[in-house]
Amino acid sequence: MTPVESKKKLREEIKSIGSGIPQSQRAMESVALCKKIRQQRDWLYAESVLMYAPLTGEVDIWPLAQESIFFGRAVFLPRFDAEKGVYQIVQVKDLEKDIKPGKFGVREPAPEIPRSPRKQLDLILVPGLGFSMDGGRLGRGGGYYDRLVAELDGPACGVAFDWQILEGIPMESQDRYMNLIVTPTLWHAVQGRRGASR
Repeated sequence: MTPVESKKKLREEIKSIGSGIPQSQRAMESVALCKKIRQQRDWLYAESVLMYAPLTGEVDIWPLAQESIFFGRAVFLPRFDAEKGVYQIVQVKDLEKDIKPGKFGVREPAPEIPRSPRKQLDLILVPGLGFSMDGGRLGRGGGYYDRLVAELDGPACGVAFDWQILEGIPMESQDRYMNLIVTPTLWHAVQGRRGASR
């Protein structure tokens, strides 16, 4: 089985597991995960953070974005550039005024807000369908986050529910490893990958 086939099979398996988990449980676990992040030195000392607007079923880290803006942290979100077919980062300062529905139904910074030239970030929070303890990430198959993380400098942290932690994920040359993994019960620094996301 090729890596592409293996990842397709893993996506089907993790989606099957997730279909049996009620939204009420996901909501409680999202609260627990946000609490776990707030306890970490990487978060406490981060002055600039790339976050994501969660899709239905993903870990909801939106409260952290709201808190961060309130306390003066620089918060960035991905925005899809249809012309180039890639995500770029944009700093947001008001989650109500600055956010619009974007590509794939994902909330993202409004088109009129200029993209940020910034490449160095203190923390990059990355969603995914699954993660492995060696830093592997199972995305949705488009490779958008792999390309985005490849352009940025800073520790990439995979954000997941505990049931999204897998024994292993077949990685291809274009796939990007995570430096950190966080779940509602776990904060894991990936051995050998603490300082870079490549």
